[in-house]
Amino acid sequence: MNRTMTMLCGAVAAALLVLTGCGSDSENSGDSPGSSTGTPAAGPHNEADVSFATDMTLHHSQAVQMADMALATATNAPVKALAADIKAAQNPELVQLTGWLTGWGEAIPDTSMGGMQGMDHGSGMMTDVEMNGLSKATGGAFDRMWVEMMIRHHVGAVAMSRTEVKMGESAEANALAQSIITSQTAQITELRAILSEL
Repeated sequence: MNRTMTMLCGAVAAALLVLTGCGSDSENSGDSPGSSTGTPAAGPHNEADVSFATDMTLHHSQAVQMADMALATATNAPVKALAADIKAAQNPELVQLTGWLTGWGEAIPDTSMGGMQGMDHGSGMMTDVEMNGLSKATGGAFDRMWVEMMIRHHVGAVAMSRTEVKMGESAEANALAQSIITSQTAQITELRAILSEL
């Protein structure tokens, strides 16, 4: 009996170790992109690449915050579905961007609400006042406000990405910028279609 109990305890302990390891991996690849960084970019880069990675880290972080708000508050099914798509696409890109910055020896920007205020309004970033207003909205008013803000946010991201394509030297940053132009231009069309129905 004692031998059986000892073996059982050992098996339970081993299972707990495996589960603990899995939990750790899940946390690093889940909703906290800032907790881990991606692979450094290969090849040369310039100041435009650093600016793109820094600004897009802030930009994506706010988009993910907005997506989380929509997932919790939106009443419109297409809004919720698009919010889930935005979060799924931009969380891995955040890991990629911070990996490049780390590899280039650059600082990871402060993505707290207050830390995002350094970017100019032309980037499509929401102010703290706008984000607070969105957080207090409910029902159809929230859905409309979120869609209008996300259109402006995406337009800013597309503009930033076009600058990177034109000015950047890093092939990987250029590829991400082109991907953002393609995906977010398509989402702008989708957002405008949703807005026409609200």
